[in-house]
Amino acid sequence: MIYDILVTAVSERADLFVRSMESILAAVDLPPSRIIVHEDVRPGTAAGPIGAWLAACPFQTHHRVASPAGGLGPAMLWCFENASAPIVLYTQEDWGAVRPIPGGAALGL
Repeated sequence: MIYDILVTAVSERADLFVRSMESILAAVDLPPSRIIVHEDVRPGTAAGPIGAWLAACPFQTHHRVASPAGGLGPAMLWCFENASAPIVLYTQEDWGAVRPIPGGAALGL
C-alpha cells in the first residue's frame, strides 16, 4: 500500500472526471492502492457516470455521493479521512496529467 488517489468531483462534470482520471492513471508509474472519490451533486443534477466509471475501474475504489453538495472543504476532509495509504495524490475532476508522474523515483523505489 503505497498511495491513494483522492478526487473531489462534481457530478455534472463527469466527462471531465473521466478524462482527468484516464490521463492521471496513464501518467503514473505506480498503480494506486485505492481511488477515493467524493462526488458532490448540485441541485438539478444527478449522480451516475462517475459511479459507472468507478465500477468498471480495475483498482479498488471508495466513492461517496453527497446530495445536496457540501462544497470543496467537506469533500476534501472526507477524502483525507478515508485515505488508508501513508501517501496521497490529490486531484479534482478537471485536473489532468500533462507529463509522466514518477512516483517510484519520488519515493525512492
